[in-house]
Amino acid sequence: MLDVRRGSDAVETYIYYLGDLRTIREQYGFSRAADADMALWVLHEKCFGALRDPQIEQAYTSDTFLRRLRAKNLVAPLTGFSDAQLADALQEVKPNLAALIACYVFELLVRKIAEASDVNPKDKLSMVIKSLHVCGAITAITKGSWQRYKEIRDRLFHDGQQPTRKQATDLIKEVVHLERRLLGLS
Repeated sequence: MLDVRRGSDAVETYIYYLGDLRTIREQYGFSRAADADMALWVLHEKCFGALRDPQIEQAYTSDTFLRRLRAKNLVAPLTGFSDAQLADALQEVKPNLAALIACYVFELLVRKIAEASDVNPKDKLSMVIKSLHVCGAITAITKGSWQRYKEIRDRLFHDGQQPTRKQATDLIKEVVHLERRLLGLS
């Protein structure tokens, strides 16, 4: 019901569950965490058990608080990922979100490289890429690739046009590579 965050063992997972119960208790005004636990059991039966009730199931799936709690629990293990790593991790399950993150990260990383190369990072992105090539920070091949990635970014951000799977995959590979380069890992 809550997609409880998994701990390193059953005890840690149970502690996470107790935290969720306390949060639910506070949100919905239960007297005790045990009351929230019992309410969740009834909710589970009404949504997935023998006592199914479509109205209750609809209320559960549309409840903003519970949706946010479930999302928090689901993505908690990803909080240690960098944005580039997150884009890479999401490629298969949420390709549109992965592409959006990669476009954002691409621009941030190119601007960081510009700053390190004494190129004005506040110029338009196309000018930053051109200046990085002129000063010798990137090759002509990289300049061409980055211009294509910038076009993908522009179409997504300005026109709402999703990149193809291959375009997104290539862009994500590039941002992961750039991040590693900036961290001195490659």
